[in-house]
Amino acid sequence: MPLGDGRTTVLDLKGVAPLAVVDGTLVYVTAAGVMMGIPIDVAKRREVLHEIQRYIAKQQYYITTPSSVFIGVWDGAVQNFAPNVGYDWGGRLTAAWLNR
Repeated sequence: MPLGDGRTTVLDLKGVAPLAVVDGTLVYVTAAGVMMGIPIDVAKRREVLHEIQRYIAKQQYYITTPSSVFIGVWDGAVQNFAPNVGYDWGGRLTAAWLNR
């Protein structure tokens, strides 16, 4: 995918394991076990990666899920009760009592 000015660079490095960047040179090991290096501009690479992230972020689909607000109100005489937002339909109510 061309970015920015439309130019693309294909490194054509098959079976590569990058090791480090030393003095602007990407040091890597080929599939044959040969250690090699190519010049790399780390700042430019970082900028290209940020540009890719911005491009992907613009293509992102947003999925909205329904959510609800739960408001629990009860009389001051009710003791040991708290709202339960879940599938338990009476567990919290069995421990509650009226203090009058």
